[in-house]
Amino acid sequence: MKKKVTLKQIAPFALLIAVALLSMLDAENRPPTVDERMVLNRYTGWGGISKAFNPDQEDPAWKARAESLPDVLGGDYESAKGSVVNAHFTEVFVIEALWAAVRRIGFQGGRVLEPSAGIGYFIGAMPKDMAEASEITAIEIDRLSSRILQRQYGHHGVRTLPIGFEKARLPKDWFDLVISNVPFGNYQVPDDRNVPYADFLIHDYFFGRALEVTRPGGLVAFITSAGTLDKWEDRARRYIASQARLVGAIRLPSGTFSPLANTDVTTDIVFLQKLAAGEKAADDWLSVVEAPYSLCDGHRRLYVSNWYVQNPDMLIGRMSQKSNGYGLANAAIFNGDVKGALHDRVARLPEGIYVPRLTSKADRSAQVQRNIRVAAPEFVKPGAYCFTEDGRLAVSEGQELLVIEGAVSATVAKRIVG
Repeated sequence: MKKKVTLKQIAPFALLIAVALLSMLDAENRPPTVDERMVLNRYTGWGGISKAFNPDQEDPAWKARAESLPDVLGGDYESAKGSVVNAHFTEVFVIEALWAAVRRIGFQGGRVLEPSAGIGYFIGAMPKDMAEASEITAIEIDRLSSRILQRQYGHHGVRTLPIGFEKARLPKDWFDLVISNVPFGNYQVPDDRNVPYADFLIHDYFFGRALEVTRPGGLVAFITSAGTLDKWEDRARRYIASQARLVGAIRLPSGTFSPLANTDVTTDIVFLQKLAAGEKAADDWLSVVEAPYSLCDGHRRLYVSNWYVQNPDMLIGRMSQKSNGYGLANAAIFNGDVKGALHDRVARLPEGIYVPRLTSKADRSAQVQRNIRVAAPEFVKPGAYCFTEDGRLAVSEGQELLVIEGAVSATVAKRIVG
């Protein structure tokens, strides 16, 4: 009988081939070809493959891989090693469903932030018409993933930041859409700022930070741990509700990400719309209540988010419990077509509630030149002059660049450039 080959056995080879190709592209300083993009896209991260970094093991094949990896990865080794906790990449059909969902809600284009971008799966799956009408910023803390991200999408005008979300210099109330599969785990983010969400668990922290940089009326669309909605401690949910209204949530069944990400967790897709000053939103989704038996797979006394008790059709499958590495946790069990079920749930989300910041390209081009602002790069100090990514002269005003090209005389512009 032929022995079955597992994802854990295949993954290291695909990852190392992608790393070798990246080194070649860097040396030649060029973007990948269509075929090379396919190779780079097989880089699915080191999440769940901790054996690749452990030389003290009995399996000779894994031991050899672990011993050779520091030389192969070079300066990216420590970053890659640290990513095994949460570097789980997303199935493309799930990403496509998120884009379909935000389109249904009304988003057609604008300022987009991907704060945990990996190698750019969300960017690569973004509908062409939406991408052409958007300015995209992508953040990725893992150095190797960030290098692939930049090599794949930098030449398309995507601004990439190789840094943690908590350290990125981003303007407040700026982005029209923040979209991602956020990292999740039982640990916190090292943000030493005095913000209400600084000590939240990492997945909840991402909500807090995202809502800080999203404009009023803008959207946040995150794949997150089911714990965000289900855990008893509701401080994170109460903070989220003070900043945004819940547009909707869809619970994905356990195993949705197993084929690609080597993880078996139950996750939620959560859609939020940031409140304007003085606005309030319903908070009936904050509580955790006992699930009716009709929602459970043979279990009694399971406690879930009141959102799913009120909207059971937004849960794919039935609730049960499985180990999440820390203990028993709620898990959705479903044996059907997840892709089709997800498409059906997306069609039940509210339609057309998002109002664009500017309604057309004509409106954008009609802006007075001196009022054009873009997000400031990480390295530009307040008050310093620089060029924007498309070559326009600008001055840094802290979190933003004010474009001054056309607002100063040619002589002054020449002096500044000099």
